[in-house]
Amino acid sequence: MGDPLNPRETFTTEEGVLANMWALEALVELLERKGLCTKQEVHDLISELRTRHGELNGKVIVPELPANTKEEQYLIDHMLTVIEAVGLQPAESKELLRRVSLIIDHRERTKQRPS
Repeated sequence: MGDPLNPRETFTTEEGVLANMWALEALVELLERKGLCTKQEVHDLISELRTRHGELNGKVIVPELPANTKEEQYLIDHMLTVIEAVGLQPAESKELLRRVSLIIDHRERTKQRPS
């Protein structure tokens, strides 16, 4: 890997891609920790931008969603069933889930405060 103290030192494409990937991952983690966005929101925006810019001659590239555990998938399936049963529209569902996320964050912060 290139010497970080020597800006003229060369590095491989793989090293550059990995360094960029880790920097972006760190930024997303920081934004999520501060409650400014979620990884899912970043994923959705990346998908939107790739579609909007028509990369690779009009092909739409959508990164795979991370695999869910059996427990996570069970909860997701049940939440989607409830959302469909009450007839929420996609925008309403997203807003509801955003508010649930805020409540979870609030509860977590409340638990961390010393009594």
